[in-house]
Amino acid sequence: MQAKSKEWLKAKEGIGGESNGRYYPYNVLGLPHIGHGHLIKNGEDFTNGLTYNEVDMLMDSDISYFENEVRKKQLPLNDDQVDALTVWLFRTGAIGSSLFSVIKMNLGVDNQKIRDWWSSHYITAVNSNDNTIYNERIKWELATFFSTGDGVTNNGTIAGSGSSSNMVAFGIVAAILFGVYKWS
Repeated sequence: MQAKSKEWLKAKEGIGGESNGRYYPYNVLGLPHIGHGHLIKNGEDFTNGLTYNEVDMLMDSDISYFENEVRKKQLPLNDDQVDALTVWLFRTGAIGSSLFSVIKMNLGVDNQKIRDWWSSHYITAVNSNDNTIYNERIKWELATFFSTGDGVTNNGTIAGSGSSSNMVAFGIVAAILFGVYKWS
């Protein structure tokens, strides 16, 4: 992942659970996390906390895992597109998502279909009553994904523009339905 994308992700994820210079597990919607949004998997033990450097290395490991998952799809993507999808997977874990099929069928042909799918199937752990972070993240992901070439989609709209009225935050129930927590 490019440094600019990693820094953006770190800033948006923030860092939680800090106490006396160490970082400890915290919950997001009842799921255990540590550091920059790492979902704690069965068998991982962070009861002694982590240093900031360890938190950063854990995030690097997560990013590497999700970037490899994006690259396994063997889609003709540039670095910005890989970053946007890696960030999306980091946040959702939806490796088996149909987004990849939508991209494969429509990239460069009908980018609006990609934008519509991404917006309408957006999964977030953010409280649906506060769409500020949600809107900011989806705009960054879409703008980054569509930043190739002249940055203009086939229908003439600027990448990342358009109505957010079709953006639906499904919350944790939809996340589970899309296989968010299947990766181990």
